[in-house]
Amino acid sequence: MLFGLFILSAASVPMHALRENLLRSSEPAHAQFDTIRLRLLKLGARIEAGRTFIHFPTRYPMQPLLANASAVLAAMNTS
Repeated sequence: MLFGLFILSAASVPMHALRENLLRSSEPAHAQFDTIRLRLLKLGARIEAGRTFIHFPTRYPMQPLLANASAVLAAMNTS
């Protein structure tokens, strides 16, 4: 029981950071974690080995938001 609570709290920290930092000026900025998980993170993608290409579905409705979040993460990684 206590370990499950620990896992739940550990998983909520990155979701809170994602919502507060990357989704700040978007529609899901005030969404519940489950909504963010279902709409943004839970999608079918194909990953190719080698240079690590991630191919997302072409009909993904949140594609601009995901591209913006990816650009912000890449900028944070280089600085």
